[in-house]
Parts: sequence; C-alpha cells; structure tokens
Amino acid sequence: MDLNKFHLLSNKKILVLGSIIIFIILLIVIFLPKKKSPSLKNNPAQTVMYITLQPPSPVPTNSAQLKQAIEEAKQSAREYDDWQANLRLTYPWLRKLPVADDKYYVYFDLKEEKFLGSVYPASGDNVAIIKAEALRVLKEVKEIPVDDYQISWTVK
Repeated sequence: MDLNKFHLLSNKKILVLGSIIIFIILLIVIFLPKKKSPSLKNNPAQTVMYITLQPPSPVPTNSAQLKQAIEEAKQSAREYDDWQANLRLTYPWLRKLPVADDKYYVYFDLKEEKFLGSVYPASGDNVAIIKAEALRVLKEVKEIPVDDYQISWTVK
C-alpha cells in the first residue's frame, strides 16, 4: 500500500485548518439571510389608488313617500312580533319541534293546526311500532300535548 497518497491526511494541522474553513463556510451559507429580489420589496413612497366603479350614494331625503314606507315597515314589524308572541302563548311547545329520528320525522303545521308525521321504515320494520315510538318521544320526552291535536302519518 502506498502511503504517499495519504500524506496530506497525516499532517494534523492542515486537516484541522481545512475542517475549520469548511465549517465556517457552512455557517455563513446557512445563517446569512437570503437576498430578496428588488421587485418584491415594498416601497413606502408608492401610493396605491383604488378606483370605485359605483357612483356616490345620493343624500337621503325625507319625502312623504319615504316616511309612509317607514311607517308601513314598522307596522308590519309590529304585526309580525304580535303574531310571534301569540304563537308562543298558544303553542309554548312549538320550539321543541321537529322531532326526528332515522325512522320518523314529526312537525306541527300551523295552518292546519295538526301534527304531520313521516315514517321511514326499512324492509321488515313494523310501522305501528315506529309511530308509537315517535308519539312516546313527543309526549314523554318533549312533553308536547299531542292528544289535543290531530296527527296525520305518511309512510315513505
């Protein structure tokens, strides 16, 4: 084996010095911040202009028509609020509906004043048992007086 090839490796000073130089170069490459391209830098002296395509809104006027429209809107809002308050008094349980499960769905129709129920039986399911379970949930769990109203069932 020819030991002349490893002559540089035998000199410890050169080996240590070379390792230190490589280590310093790696540190410089790793820790120096990368330069950003000048086109990406924000220039605070530049101003950005936005162009609006909408015309400025007109100054509102209090015409007789506008006042009448406002009064009609207020009256409609009062009527709706009164209707909602009446519903809460007449049907205090209405917010507990609908009652739903994988096999049934029950809600209250305000126009017809009756419960409407849909049953979704799988093949082999007993529809009467599903209806009984829905009624049990309405009466016992939700405490809704279903006996006071008619209930119409639809099997789907």
